[in-house]
Amino acid sequence: MKSLINIALIIVTCKLSILYASTTLSPSRSSNQEYNEILTNTDRFISTIEHKLNRLVKTEINAIRQEFKRLDQSETIDKVIKNYEVLKNSIDSIKDECQIFDVATKNGSKSKIDNLQLSVLALRQSTHRIEKELAIIKKSKITDTKADQLSHPVMFSSNNLHDHEKACTSSDQHTESGIRKIRRDFFAYCEMTQDDGNWIVVLTRFDGSINFFRNWQEYKQGFGNIAGEYWMGLDKIYELTSSKLHELMIVVEDFNGIKKTAKYSAFGISSEAMGYALNLLGSYSGDAGDCLSYHAGMKFSTIDVDNDEWTDGSCSKSHFGAWWYNKCDQSNLNGLYYNYGNIPDQHTDLQGMHWKYDKHTATILKSVKMMIRPIQLTD
Repeated sequence: MKSLINIALIIVTCKLSILYASTTLSPSRSSNQEYNEILTNTDRFISTIEHKLNRLVKTEINAIRQEFKRLDQSETIDKVIKNYEVLKNSIDSIKDECQIFDVATKNGSKSKIDNLQLSVLALRQSTHRIEKELAIIKKSKITDTKADQLSHPVMFSSNNLHDHEKACTSSDQHTESGIRKIRRDFFAYCEMTQDDGNWIVVLTRFDGSINFFRNWQEYKQGFGNIAGEYWMGLDKIYELTSSKLHELMIVVEDFNGIKKTAKYSAFGISSEAMGYALNLLGSYSGDAGDCLSYHAGMKFSTIDVDNDEWTDGSCSKSHFGAWWYNKCDQSNLNGLYYNYGNIPDQHTDLQGMHWKYDKHTATILKSVKMMIRPIQLTD
């Protein structure tokens, strides 16, 4: 980890040197002299950090890969490698900025320096992400793994009795739907009757007993009653879907008692830093209509965090919900619950819990269940 800390220190030092160069150069010097001095400082930084990064990937990451060869840690290691690639791309971007400094000697010097500083900041943030990944890996070097020993669900091993892949699997003890333990502080409802079972429920609504018009923090952490109306929480959904490839099934029921399903071959969301974006959505099958593909790639929005693509307002505030809104929606499963399908005078169908079967008309729903299941890949 020392090399990572050194990288962070180098970034800070470089940033300070750039600021120093841009603010202390004598006014009598020409623009060319100013740019050349900044370029020299930046080149020195790039050479040093590239050396550090290369040493990191050749020593620490490769060493960790060997240490974890017996465990199923390849996916997390691959994340570290990908983050390393992000760092390399950031360096290339800074190099491009430096080339601009060579020719931009007439005007715009302040904006060019600001752009370089932003590049350095992005590089620093990427370094911190690698540092966290390595900290998780090194902290989880356990051969006799138990759920309450692990601090991060991505690091579940195949020997973990509470591995979420097994928690909702049929067995002699578990053949019916019910609440199961995923890990020490993580319980979920396992649906065993739909489509061969083994589904982990992330959202369920059926009577309007729980208020779903809530803020970002509540959607992040989750709320409701696992045995009743319930939202698992974006953090937990991210932890599950980032640890292994999952499929998604949504079961909707209208007030005529008609149930339909929408199934997607893959499903995953990004981290909070990326807005819990719906960054993985596979092919659709079912009879409910594909009302989620319109939302693919969108960040999650709540009443207090507007991440949608609607420039004239907030989809969350307008549609009284929280969802991966676009401009705005073809589904709104966290919208208002209308008892018996009766829409109050001051509200509209778009503000209710709905699914647009035909992508045009919002069908008010009596119940909804959103579930994910790990995909067992075969060679």
